[in-house]
Order: sequence, then C-alpha cells, then structure tokens
Amino acid sequence: IGSIHPTIGPFRGGTKVFIKGTGFEPLQNNLSCKFGSFRSGSMQVLNDTSGICFSPSLNEIQDIDVSNHVDSINTEFSIEFEPSHFKSCNLGRHDNNTVFSFYNDEIIDSVQPVLIPRHGSSVQVHGSGFANTSLLSCRVGNVKVIPARYLSNRTITCHIPAMDNVIAMNLGSQINPLLASISVSNNGVDFVASEVVSVL
Repeated sequence: IGSIHPTIGPFRGGTKVFIKGTGFEPLQNNLSCKFGSFRSGSMQVLNDTSGICFSPSLNEIQDIDVSNHVDSINTEFSIEFEPSHFKSCNLGRHDNNTVFSFYNDEIIDSVQPVLIPRHGSSVQVHGSGFANTSLLSCRVGNVKVIPARYLSNRTITCHIPAMDNVIAMNLGSQINPLLASISVSNNGVDFVASEVVSVL
C-alpha cells in the first residue's frame, strides 16, 4: 500500500476510501480491506495501482470500545490476501498513509443567516462534531464544494460564492427565492446536509 485517501471518516461508516499501491490486478479476486481487525468487504480493484474500499460503521468493529464518547479513534488499515497474507504496514506502526481515523459524526443544528444573497455571502454553521482538518468543507446543494474555516468543534464558517450558476445546475429553475441546502464534511467526501436556506 502506498497511500489511502481520505484517511478519516465518520463513525457511521460508508466512506469511499481510495487505495494507491502496486500489484493489485493479479490478486483482484482475493483482496479484502481491513480496519483494525474488522474485514469490511472485498476491495474493488480499479487497475494494478489503485482500488476502492468502504469503511465500516464503528459499531461493526468489535474490538473498539466507544463507551468513553471519544471524538476520534485510529485504526490500522490493511489489505488482506486470502487466506492470511497482509499487504500493509505492521500492526503498531502509525504512519499517515495507512492509519484510518474515525471521527464523531457531524451534526448541523443551524445555518446563519438563512437568507443568502445571490451574489454570495459568508454563513456560519452551528452544530457539533466539526474537525479541524484541511479537508473541512461545505457544499451548496449537490454541486459546489467550498473550503470551510474551523472556529470550534461546534462552529464553522463558509464563504458561499455567487450563486447563479450553482442554482441553475442544482435546481434547473430561476424561481425567486430559491432553496438550497448547505452540507458539511470533515473529510471532503461524506457530507451531512442542513435544512434548506433561501437564496435571494
């Protein structure tokens, strides 16, 4: 394994993890992904140097205790070749390429303001579970992904750009006001949506 991306995902699981490495194609029918000791399913081999796996939910990983309500948990990521040959770093070795961290699920309580001018504006998103990562981002509707600014684990800000093109692509309508949801992601992949805001 050369690297995985992203290296973090929510407790709820389902993160699409891209794996870079070498020698995947000859073994493509016999590779599975592991997070800690939990086998999450077969690796989808794209070519000899890349593949995809999906993270499990933390509830599925039996050897991890989440009773202490921690914000994040690190697991060793590996690829298993049936029956027992591992293509990964050794257990206990923590480098940024092969450790996958689970984080507390993001929750959005509110977005302020709820009326966004069409020419763009900054909004504050309030909730919990926001992580100070380089991948922290907001998304307008299902189209435009924007870097977010971390203020605390309960508040972030996003600068929403001019909306005309985004609205046209997202809703296919120019009714005024228009509605769009603001979504948040700690890893740039898994988004949690807010209630809709109005675009004026």
